Amino acid sequence: MADDAIAQEMIDMTDEDRRLQPGAHSGDFTAQLAHRKVTVRNGDRLTEIIAEHGWPARRSTARRSPASSTAPPSRGPAKTRSGWISGVRKPDWTRSRSTSPNTRRPDPP
Repeated sequence: MADDAIAQEMIDMTDEDRRLQPGAHSGDFTAQLAHRKVTVRNGDRLTEIIAEHGWPARRSTARRSPASSTAPPSRGPAKTRSGWISGVRKPDWTRSRSTSPNTRRPDPP
C-alpha cells in the first residue's frame, strides 16, 4: 500500500535525522553540514508528499485494516502516522502576529 511506503520513508527520514542530530550542535563543521543537508532534503521531501497527498488528516492517518485490533498501534508505520498527525497541525496563516516590541518586525522603508 502506498500509505505504508510513505510511512516507512518518513520513519527512515526520522532515523537519519536523529542519527545526525548530535553533530548539528558540535564544533565539527562537516557534521553540521551533513545534518543541514539531511534537514533540507527531508523538508523538501515532506513538501512533495504534502503537495501530492494533501495535508494529512486524522482520518487518513489512523486507518487500520479490518482485521486489526481496536487498540491503537504501539509501533510501526501506523504508530508513526498517528504520532505525526497528532503533533503537527496545519499552519494557521490567518492568526494575527504578536505586536510586542521583541517580535515586531520593522516597517518597510
